[in-house]
Amino acid sequence: MAEGQEAAMTHTKFVVPTVATVLAILGFLIWRGIGDNTIFYLTPSEAVARRTEFGNGERFRIGGLVQAGTVEKEGDDYRFEMTDGGATIPILLTSTPPQLFSEDLQVLVEGAWRDETFVADLLLVKHDETYRTPEGQPYQPPT
Repeated sequence: MAEGQEAAMTHTKFVVPTVATVLAILGFLIWRGIGDNTIFYLTPSEAVARRTEFGNGERFRIGGLVQAGTVEKEGDDYRFEMTDGGATIPILLTSTPPQLFSEDLQVLVEGAWRDETFVADLLLVKHDETYRTPEGQPYQPPT
């Protein structure tokens, strides 16, 4: 074999496994990062049906509608009920909700069961991109 071919083969024997190892490590890190940051949520009906899968203190998310007439402020906390039309769950929110928080609004809460109450320390409000006036009418920018 020529000296150039021998050097190329040695180089290939080193480079190919190294590149494959680096790609495998990067692939694993990306997969692991996506897996850790992808948090799914349950509806209230799913959360009630799967209650035994989530022991007291095990964190997860629930998404549903804040039931009208149930929001109460207790000191720094808020109590309300969340529903999906099937099941209704009592929620205790231990943090300040966003300004857009109100009744009859779709929200996502993150927390854990404490007996029959879901204790949440994070509340996200689901809203659309339609801007509204204080009277509730869709905002029309001046032309």
